Amino acid sequence: MFKKLRADIAAAKENDPAARSKFEIWLTYSGVHALSWHRWAAFLYRHHLKLLARITSQLARRLTGIEIHPAAKIAPGVFIDHGMGVVIGETAEVGKGTVIYQGVTLGGTGKETGKRHPTVGEYCLISSGVKVLGNIYIGDYAKIGAGAVVLKDVPPHATVVGVPGKVVRIRGSKEGLDLLQETSDPVTAEVCKLRERSFELEARLDAVTKELENVRREQLDGMYEENEDLMRMHAEDEERYSRLEETVSALSREKEQEDALLASISQENANLREQVKELQDSAASREKEAAETPAENADADKSADKSADKSVEEVIEENKALKEYMAEYTARKQAREMRREARRLAREQAAMAAAAEEASGEVVHATQVHNVYLEKQPVQAEPTVDAVTIPVPAEDSAPAEQEAEACPGPAENEPVAEEGPVSVTIPAAPEDEEEE
Repeated sequence: MFKKLRADIAAAKENDPAARSKFEIWLTYSGVHALSWHRWAAFLYRHHLKLLARITSQLARRLTGIEIHPAAKIAPGVFIDHGMGVVIGETAEVGKGTVIYQGVTLGGTGKETGKRHPTVGEYCLISSGVKVLGNIYIGDYAKIGAGAVVLKDVPPHATVVGVPGKVVRIRGSKEGLDLLQETSDPVTAEVCKLRERSFELEARLDAVTKELENVRREQLDGMYEENEDLMRMHAEDEERYSRLEETVSALSREKEQEDALLASISQENANLREQVKELQDSAASREKEAAETPAENADADKSADKSADKSVEEVIEENKALKEYMAEYTARKQAREMRREARRLAREQAAMAAAAEEASGEVVHATQVHNVYLEKQPVQAEPTVDAVTIPVPAEDSAPAEQEAEACPGPAENEPVAEEGPVSVTIPAAPEDEEEE
C-alpha cells in the first residue's frame, strides 16, 4: 500500500512542474487522494465486500471529483492532474507512468458486455476532455490530444487527434500513416463528397459564367447591329427629307413658271382687248364717215365693216381657244403632279410608320421629327383655273346699232341682253383619270 502511494507521489512530482514537495502532494493533490481511496476500495472489492467498496468509491468521488470503479485496474505511478470530472469504468486498465488530465472518460459504448472498457498502455498521455470508449487498446507512449474521441485501437508511440480520433504522427513522423487510417471513415467520406460537390459546383458556375458572357456578348452585338440599323435608317430619313426639300423646291419653281405663264396670258388678253377696242373705234369712225359720204360708197363700207367684224371674231375665237388650251393644260398638269406627289408622300409615310413600329425609341423620335417637318412644310394644292373672263367694254349706242346691222341679230322670241361689259367664259378642263 505505502509502496504504491510513494510511486503515485513520485509520478506527480515528476509530471507536475508546480509540485514543490512530496508532503505538499500528499496533502493537497486530489488525484493522489483519489488513487489512495481507489486502492482501499479495490482491496474491499477483491475480498467480496463490493457494497462497502462502492460506498468508498462514491465517498472518494464526493471528496475529489474523480470517479473510479473499484474493479478498475490502475498500476502504480499513474498521475491524475487536477482530476475533476475523470471517470474510469469497471473493466478499464491503466498502465504505469500514464498521465490523465481533467475531464477524461475511460468508458464503454453501452453495447458490450464483459470487457467493455479500454486498456491504456504504459507512459501514455491522455489530455483533457478525451473520451476513450469501448474495448480498445491504447499503445505504450501514445499521446491523445485534447477533446479527441477515440473509438479504434491506437498503435504505440502514436499521436491521435480529432473526432473521431485519427493518428497524425508515429514517433513524431507522418510516414506510413496511410496504412493505419480507416478507409471507411465517415467523416473523410463526407469531406470527399463535399470536395467533389464543390468541384462540381465550381464547374457549373464556370459554365454558367461563360454562358452569361456569351449572352451578354450576343446582346452587345445585337445592340451594335440595332444601332447600325438605326443610324442607317436615320441616314435614309435624312435622304428622304432632302428629296422632299428638292421636290418642294421643284414644285415652287414650277409654280413660279406657271405664274409667269399666267401673267403672260393675262398680258396677251390685255393686248387683245386693246386690239378689239381699236377695231371697234375704227369701225365706229368708218361708220361715221359712211354716214357723211355719198350712197355709192355704202356698199364698200359695208363690205369693209363685215371684214373687220370677221377679223375681230376670229381674234376673239383664237384668244378663247388659246385660253381654253392653256387653262386645260395647266389644270391637268397641276392635278397630275398633285396626285403623284400625294401618292409618293403616302407611300413614304407608310414605310416610315412601319419602320418606326419595329425600331426603338430613337426611330420613334425620328418619325416625330419627320412629322414636325411635314407640319412646318406642308404641300399646298394649286388652285384650279375654272374660267377666264375677258371683259369687253361697251361702246356707244350708235356704233352698236351699226354693228348690229352688219351682224344678224337674235330671234324675235330670244331675250336681248342688257348693255354693259361683254365677258367671254372659258370652261375648266376636266380632270384626267388617276394615273396608275
